[in-house]
Amino acid sequence: MEPSNQLRASLLRLIADYQRRVAAFAQAVQAKYGKGDLLAAWLAGEIPQDGMLDDQKETRFTFHSVGCCVTSVEAEVDFDFGPEGRHDGFDGWRLWTLAESRPQEYPQFQRPEIVESVLGELVTEGIVIRPHRMPSPHLCYLNLSERR
Repeated sequence: MEPSNQLRASLLRLIADYQRRVAAFAQAVQAKYGKGDLLAAWLAGEIPQDGMLDDQKETRFTFHSVGCCVTSVEAEVDFDFGPEGRHDGFDGWRLWTLAESRPQEYPQFQRPEIVESVLGELVTEGIVIRPHRMPSPHLCYLNLSERR
């Protein structure tokens, strides 16, 4: 097992990868459907619950509850929307899902309890915060004021 500092750095890399993938998906859906608030657009029936993002049919999405699952040939990400339409929130399960879909890149995070443990360390250190805000009070966010 990696020393704790290395695991924290690796989890921060996983978080950045997760946020990058979610942001790219959100931008692509916003461009395809011409809607800014994706959750509101889906709930209003302006975006389908299930669909393909590309003509090659390599990226599938499924909206659910207050989030969306995106599956592509590269990886799988599942995210929930946060306050004011944010989509940069995460939790241990969502990070583990991405890590599990990319085992060569994230071999150290193939067990969800390891992701949860290291995420807990980042929360304790103040690098990650849990503001408990609706519509997804379980989500964590990077504490940008604490980033060095």
